[in-house]
Amino acid sequence: MSGYPVTFVCMLIITITTSAMTTKLTRQDEMIAERERKLNEAEKERIRANLLRAISHDLRTPLTSIIGSSASYIENHDELDSSEKLELITTIHDDANWLLNMVENLLSVTRIQNDGHKVTKEPELVEEVVSGLKDSENRVLAISHCNCPQRAKEVKEEILKLAKFKKVVVVDTAGISSMYANDGGVIMAV
Repeated sequence: MSGYPVTFVCMLIITITTSAMTTKLTRQDEMIAERERKLNEAEKERIRANLLRAISHDLRTPLTSIIGSSASYIENHDELDSSEKLELITTIHDDANWLLNMVENLLSVTRIQNDGHKVTKEPELVEEVVSGLKDSENRVLAISHCNCPQRAKEVKEEILKLAKFKKVVVVDTAGISSMYANDGGVIMAV
């Protein structure tokens, strides 16, 4: 058996082997893709669960303050002087605005998740962020940290060397922002 039949058998063996390897690799790729899809779904579910836990606290706190301040105003409006009334109304106003911003942030995150967009975390140099600001004197700088107040303080000091702000607020992460900051991370918003 030499010549053409041997070549035919060799080519058949190579074709069968190649086909089997291709099929096996295709199945492995499908399994890997399915595993990645399940991991992504699990991550999305974890983020949703964290978001729901954060929302319950972050929405109740200002609502409780609004209810308490308005109840105090209603029950004691005759005994309160104008500065106390103004203080209660200001508290209600501030907490209502904070609540509105929280709901808008929540809706933005929901829109991002529903549209299939991904939020990407990218480290940025403070100088680059601040250099692009216009009218920083009329803006509020918010710095949120995840278990690293000293690092947040350092970021604040560096930023204040580069620009002046109307107000600077440093807080521990809470609510939606905690989904985007790792332990030791700092989030900055202007």
